[in-house]
Amino acid sequence: MPGLFFSHNHPTELKEADCKLGEGKVHKRKQKAFGADLKSYLKSMLPHLESSNKSNTINVMLSAEEVMQWSQSLEKLLASQSGQVAFREFLKSEFSEENIEFWLACEDYKKTKSDHLQDKAEKIYEEFVQIDAAKQINIDYHTRKATAKKAQDPTFTSFDEAQKTVYVLMERDSYPRFLKSEAYLNLLNKLQVNGVKRNTVGTGQTSKIRVNFKCTCCTISGSKTHMFSLFRRMSPNICCLCKLFREDENRITSKVSLEEVLQWSQSFEKLMTTKYGPIIYKTYLKTEYSDENIEFWLACETYKKIESRRKRISVAKRIFKNYIQPQAPKEINIDSPAREAIIRNIQEPTQFCFDEAQRIVYMHMERDSYPRFLGSEIYQKLKHRPSD
Repeated sequence: MPGLFFSHNHPTELKEADCKLGEGKVHKRKQKAFGADLKSYLKSMLPHLESSNKSNTINVMLSAEEVMQWSQSLEKLLASQSGQVAFREFLKSEFSEENIEFWLACEDYKKTKSDHLQDKAEKIYEEFVQIDAAKQINIDYHTRKATAKKAQDPTFTSFDEAQKTVYVLMERDSYPRFLKSEAYLNLLNKLQVNGVKRNTVGTGQTSKIRVNFKCTCCTISGSKTHMFSLFRRMSPNICCLCKLFREDENRITSKVSLEEVLQWSQSFEKLMTTKYGPIIYKTYLKTEYSDENIEFWLACETYKKIESRRKRISVAKRIFKNYIQPQAPKEINIDSPAREAIIRNIQEPTQFCFDEAQRIVYMHMERDSYPRFLGSEIYQKLKHRPSD
């Protein structure tokens, strides 16, 4: 099965630079895991749930307007301290929190006094940049080599190129997924609800109204409680959260060429190796409540690219916790021998320890959901849409 989205580095050619620096110092139950991790954080973000422990706690006050600003750009998101925290929690669910941690470390580094640059540069290099670093970032070979050289005689701009590379990766990859994640949308919705509650206290008005409708994006027909303010600026048949989903979906589907869409029907491998195939296919699997399959498959593809032993062990245990262990929040359907083999090897995982489970999941998708996807409304609409 081919790898997706990640380039290989050349670790052997960086040994010398690593040594020199060393001498100087002598991405329902599918979403429940992530939701559980954020539960306490979300509570702290809601203005009406401030902590009573005022002596040691800084109460974070957030408005729906601020959270909505996060969707304007990654720059807006990272400019907000609360945005940084929320985005980092999301990246944890995708096993890539090292990206924002490195970016923030670089921002802090630029504010360092000159006489402390050397120590901080060495710490950042050893933690994020060098081969087999505990939180090794995914940058190209030339950037890694150049950063290693600059870190030996550090200036305030030593990590700028690497920081820019990581920023672009987050902006193009993780950030769009964050905006349509359950954690972000739930936070926005809770703040909208809380805002209306505060505005109607003591007025005798009802903060919620019962609306009988069928949301054209996601809801089942029948009564659903919505905030009146959510409907004021949009169609009465599309809720606020679905509007965000729809805008993102239209943005993606508008970029998919007919040529690529037709390739998806040639084979499952073609679908999984095209640019937008996995994204659209995951959207379909969500309608079948089986998106854990493609999430696991993609997580395995990412895992196999990890060069750092320490990070491999950490990510392997998180993949095991999310997808493999009994009663895992996104437990995949694999046979007992495959599961037991992973359990035996999870303490010292190799690059290929999930290969058999990944092969089984790939086969399930290829034989089961892939044929249904080709006959689905999602695929047929893309296939038969009018030409531009």
